[in-house]
Amino acid sequence: MRIGFDAKKAASNLTGIGNYSRNHINLLAGNKDLECTLFIPGRGKEECLEAITGLDDMKIISPSGNSSINRTYWRNFSIVNDIKKSGVDIYHGLSNELPFGIKKAGCLSVVTIHDLIFLRYPDTYDFLQRKILTLKTRYACRNSDAIIAVSEQTKRDIVEFYGIPEEKVTVIYQGCHNVFKQVVPLSERESIRQQYGLPEKYMISVGTIESRKNHRAVIEAFAEAAEDITLVLVSKRTRMQKDIETLVDSLGIKEKVRILNNVPLSHLPALYQGSIGAIYASYFEGFGIPVLEAVTSGVPVIAATGSCLEEAGGKGAVYVNPFNPHEIAEAISRISNDSEFCRELVEGGKEHLNNFTDKALSSKIYDYYNMLLNRSL
Repeated sequence: MRIGFDAKKAASNLTGIGNYSRNHINLLAGNKDLECTLFIPGRGKEECLEAITGLDDMKIISPSGNSSINRTYWRNFSIVNDIKKSGVDIYHGLSNELPFGIKKAGCLSVVTIHDLIFLRYPDTYDFLQRKILTLKTRYACRNSDAIIAVSEQTKRDIVEFYGIPEEKVTVIYQGCHNVFKQVVPLSERESIRQQYGLPEKYMISVGTIESRKNHRAVIEAFAEAAEDITLVLVSKRTRMQKDIETLVDSLGIKEKVRILNNVPLSHLPALYQGSIGAIYASYFEGFGIPVLEAVTSGVPVIAATGSCLEEAGGKGAVYVNPFNPHEIAEAISRISNDSEFCRELVEGGKEHLNNFTDKALSSKIYDYYNMLLNRSL
């Protein structure tokens, strides 16, 4: 079976969809019944390429020219000719899009849709960005032979917004980076905690500071909770960070909130495992990978209802109304004071993780590709 992948994000994006793409490819890398071809529009980043398992055994196809305009045109249009020449059985767009004219590629096409947040919450995107995302995603959904959604929530959105038949969409969950599956030695956790100047008792929240992630409600909840806990926000710096810092000052809890920017992936497992718990109160997600990362790290989790975080967290999290800071505050207090409850969440999380083992996910993906090919005969 020959599978071609749109590997732009896998080769150049260190977070988010880049992690998803690399993980998806890596899950299949050891399968001797598969021949993988990566379509990469540029040179990629060394760190990303090194994280792709078995890259030397894969065929890589790139455009002949290296200008930005040429790379963009190739990925969106002329790549179709290269897909056809490559002889792949299936071309898989891993990041919400397929090239225009994909039906002329002479193979089956699959697209992974991560979310349609730009349609569900359009005000969180600028006009041009929203239009481009809408155009590309709608085209991919309507012109692909099959669609993978990363959650039931995303599947519902695809059906609702684009009128796609339910049977065309299959939910296959994503896994998280293997770095979170390793137990970090206590000495290393302690060293990293001290490196960032964190107290012994803290809760962690990983995610970009933007309105949808709902940091405001979490901070208001920490202001209400009469607990000696520090909230550690791990995020890249955004324009909204200043607003959050102003809110923290106005609530008089500057000593209870720390914001860490530019934290490397290698430090995240220690920060998760050194915490008393994780909190992720985003009011809408396509999947919610930080929830799965926290559950995988073996800590109790507070997560929001309303989208798909129950799918990511399973029995490893307690779920709260993201628009109710008081309810969030109560969950914070319970995580802080009820060790038996925390133990139950951690044990529930271990059970939930059986759905996310490399073996389970790789088998599901391989069986899915096989099903598509058999159906097309």
